[in-house]
Amino acid sequence: MGMYLCLVVVLIMCIYWIYDHPYGVGWDESGYINRAYMDAVFWAKQGPVDTVRLLMKSDRERPPAYRFLVLPFTILGDATPQITRLVSLGVFTCALVFTYLACRIMVNRWGAIYATALTGLAPVLLCSSMTFGTDTAFYFSCAGTIYFTFCILKKCSSRFYWIGLALALAIGGMAKSSFALVGGGAIFSLLWFACVRRYDTALLKTTVKAGIAALILIAPWWVVNYQYAWKYAKYSTGFSRHSLGPVGVATWLKISEQFMVCSVGTICTLLVLGFMIVFLKQRLRNKKQILNQVEKRALGVCLFMSLPLILAQVFSQNHNLRLSSPALIPLYVGLGILASKLPWDASKPLRRFFLACIYGQLFLFISPILTNSNFKYSPRYFGIPSSQLFTHREQWDWRKLQNYCDSEGLRQPSIAYLGNLNTLNPPQISYPWIKRRDDQVKIKWLWRIEDGCLDWSVVMSEVKKYDVVIVPSRLHESLQGKPRHSMVMDNVHNQEFLTHLQNDSSFAMGPLLTMGRNDPLPVYVFLRKNRSVEEPRL
Repeated sequence: MGMYLCLVVVLIMCIYWIYDHPYGVGWDESGYINRAYMDAVFWAKQGPVDTVRLLMKSDRERPPAYRFLVLPFTILGDATPQITRLVSLGVFTCALVFTYLACRIMVNRWGAIYATALTGLAPVLLCSSMTFGTDTAFYFSCAGTIYFTFCILKKCSSRFYWIGLALALAIGGMAKSSFALVGGGAIFSLLWFACVRRYDTALLKTTVKAGIAALILIAPWWVVNYQYAWKYAKYSTGFSRHSLGPVGVATWLKISEQFMVCSVGTICTLLVLGFMIVFLKQRLRNKKQILNQVEKRALGVCLFMSLPLILAQVFSQNHNLRLSSPALIPLYVGLGILASKLPWDASKPLRRFFLACIYGQLFLFISPILTNSNFKYSPRYFGIPSSQLFTHREQWDWRKLQNYCDSEGLRQPSIAYLGNLNTLNPPQISYPWIKRRDDQVKIKWLWRIEDGCLDWSVVMSEVKKYDVVIVPSRLHESLQGKPRHSMVMDNVHNQEFLTHLQNDSSFAMGPLLTMGRNDPLPVYVFLRKNRSVEEPRL
């Protein structure tokens, strides 16, 4: 009962956080929200057939499962950040249900409760699920794949579980390219069990049917877009901005710390370690077989599904643990199988320790709401710790800039900017114009730290091609005292850029926009004098 209450409270907190943030909270989420809105508008104009073609041939680097899942809701309602996030949270809730059901197929309710609690209280999973993006479709497909794989291993009565497995694999294949490591692990484990020792013809046929059906379902998108998706996957794994250092022991220790704090959660890490110690002590005392043959196979499936994705990140340059977060679901199901063998019914201390840990994790989530805390960046982590998950994120209303551009006769301006924040990026800036269906607005990020030494002659030559130039006046409060943070490095030239613009006769200074609610930040706006003015639309 305590676990269900905790998860309900967490879901309510997620909904509260969703409605407390009317705009996107970063580059990625804002881009996904913009895309969802454009898809809904395109459906209204062109109908379903042309919209499916659009989904197949736009944003070609990312498989379109997240767009398909949200489209019915944005057609019926509106593609607001709140609607898209609620869809994302709903998909994650379905993943929790499949996680529970998968464990119940194999073990008792205590193992299922343990796995579901860990999954529902994982900061990285919650963070991705209360924002809109590609991850929740991945989580859903992972949980569904485990459930139908366990049904097949358990030889449940229905003959059609292979269809469910095929659909789960197809959703994963259309969610992210990295699902190949997770789904491939599930298929490989089934093939291994079918062919090693006793040859199981029925299991082999079921696995092959499910795999072929999944490939047929995802082939239309992948045949057309595999080059773009592969190129983006290589770019993502080598994204040095999220690197904790070169491959080595020191970096692995940093990843481990980040994994415990931002992925599993500080208190849930104690829960996992405590239960593993109890399990090992029981194993040493009892030399009998603890797991039966089917349970061992289920545990093998979980390892085959989780380890490849974790190892791929450990040996890459991108250490943002959101990328390996789907591996937590099979990992937690495996832990649930082991936890089911502990004496839950006979041991009150065991049950009390479990409840104390999940309530402690819940308290870490609630604490920023009770103290009305604002979000603070940490150069130490590329994730969000439990105590920061439900803090107030900064929100900038770019309609202020849109209103100013309209007053100057610029309905679709070209905009350049220097600096970088989660609230200062092309998807965030363009959102008001996309909502107004002026999706042709051109936005240019003039320089980032990865570009190397800034050449002012190049920047000032480039900026003269744009109607409007914006630059924040100072560093945001949440980044103060974080000299190594990449966003700080992106903003080191802002003041010098302001001086250049003020001394350039090609630009006139516009109004000083005060942006933000937690730490209001003045943003300078400059207007190019020699520009074409658009006629207002009727």
